[in-house]
Amino acid sequence: MSIPTKSLLDRYCVPCHPTAMYYGPSGHCLEKCGDGLNFGINECDDGNTDSGDGCSPECKKEEGWICSGGNSTTKDKCSPIKTQIYNLTTTEMNMIIVEFEKDVTILGELTPEDLIFEISLVSITKLNLFTTRTTKLNAT
Repeated sequence: MSIPTKSLLDRYCVPCHPTAMYYGPSGHCLEKCGDGLNFGINECDDGNTDSGDGCSPECKKEEGWICSGGNSTTKDKCSPIKTQIYNLTTTEMNMIIVEFEKDVTILGELTPEDLIFEISLVSITKLNLFTTRTTKLNAT
């Protein structure tokens, strides 16, 4: 039995790319994952098989990330989806609690230099809580 040279994908005959694809058990072309080439069968391919960077080891988009730009010659670029602040409160000890509408991930080690917030006056009723300035917070 000879290996087919073309595969039926979305009703079109598509030849498998000789180095970036392979024939699966059903005879359909499958993409290699992690080689940085995206022919549109995989959701993404960022050139590695690491998790936590937007494109999973199975070349699926990870939750909270968006991947784009990948094609047959260029790898996908993934970036986290920005989230909004859901709630901002202060405690009796003047600590600020920030709640986001979605889970957020801190990549790497968090340093005091990473904790820079710009706090802008949004309501005159909150004048006692906030002033318009950029404040560097110290991590303790």
